[in-house]
Amino acid sequence: MAKSEDGERGAADIVVMVCIECGREVEFEGGETPPSDMKCEKCGNEVFRRFDASKRPGEVEAEFQEETERETATNEPAPDTERGDLLDLNNP
Repeated sequence: MAKSEDGERGAADIVVMVCIECGREVEFEGGETPPSDMKCEKCGNEVFRRFDASKRPGEVEAEFQEETERETATNEPAPDTERGDLLDLNNP
């Protein structure tokens, strides 16, 4: 179960059930609970692994996004790259 902002354990925003046999994922949102007799539509397996997740980013995820997101400013000058330069990238 996911912890809420005040530290209490509560319901997860998203429950992801992953089939152990084929890896197919099934998501349940908004307090839905997975059925106890659930079968994988792909392989027919009845054994799943449950993952509880939150739609709200945690501190680690927010910090990662801050450090790795790209600059989207459009006021920078266009690069002087030509079409032939891009084709040369694949030829050593």
